[in-house]
Amino acid sequence: MPKTKFIIYKYSFLKEENLFTKKNETKEEAINKALETFSSLFESKSLDVYHSKKDGTPCKYSNQIERTLDGVTYLRICDHIERTRVKDFKETLEDTEPFCAVVVDTRAGYEQIAIERKSDVFRGETDKIRNLLQDAFNRVLIRYGFKIAIKRKIKVTDFWHTVHEQVHKNKDTIRKIIIDFPDPDKNINLDTSPGMLDSLKLYSSIAKLTNANDCQILLSTTKDKTLTLQRAENDVTHIVDLCCRYGYNISVYFRQMGVYRSKEKMNACYWMEDDILTDFVNKKLVNYGEGDTFELVRWLTDIKNITEGFEDEKPRAKRRKRSA
Repeated sequence: MPKTKFIIYKYSFLKEENLFTKKNETKEEAINKALETFSSLFESKSLDVYHSKKDGTPCKYSNQIERTLDGVTYLRICDHIERTRVKDFKETLEDTEPFCAVVVDTRAGYEQIAIERKSDVFRGETDKIRNLLQDAFNRVLIRYGFKIAIKRKIKVTDFWHTVHEQVHKNKDTIRKIIIDFPDPDKNINLDTSPGMLDSLKLYSSIAKLTNANDCQILLSTTKDKTLTLQRAENDVTHIVDLCCRYGYNISVYFRQMGVYRSKEKMNACYWMEDDILTDFVNKKLVNYGEGDTFELVRWLTDIKNITEGFEDEKPRAKRRKRSA
């Protein structure tokens, strides 16, 4: 069964004081009005999604709301790409609009959004879609003194747990591993075995002899095979522990999930079978002994339970402007 990858976001409403709020309106009344307004956005055929170009002209993004049922909305949003084609020695500019799926869960207590990640739509950067939707929602909500904040759900990971789960639970395979080694001459107090320290010194020596800035080990395999990472192997465990404890990096390249780096936190990323969205549009119900519902609603409920303890993404520190 074909599957699609989704990145999970959480949204919340923020009160903006002194912004077009009605006189004598209580905070509860204002919140209810904002919620009603937000939900009503999905009763139309599309959303008003655009961003302003440098010259101030709006660039609109085509989108279509496919279905809204039981507090869940499925919509599709298009990217706008101009491509140059060459035929008979002539260049022509063509417009194309690849699309991806977005699912908005407005059920009370859920407040989550799933955005499909496709490499040919916004270059696979789901945050760009998040930003467009957030701006579209806020242009309406700000009239009622509210703004919406949409943040990625972040999974705090343990290296071995993540690898084991991806390989055994998700049946993924490993095509490549890259290990970054430190310079042992600058880290003489590393808590590691003499044999491992000797290996690090050898790698460092080779790097210096070749005038290399970085020292890495690349492990790879053919398409029909997978690399293995097993905690039972002492030497492998020692290398991983060294990377995790001292801030060095080991990157594991999964064929399905993509790259997982030991120093990074992971996005909440989950697969959905393609026919789940089709069944939702066609109003096809399922019943697993708990009453009639939609498979998409069950999927969203499972995602909410799985990501309950996840963190919200932290705002990035602003880069300092370089002095002239």
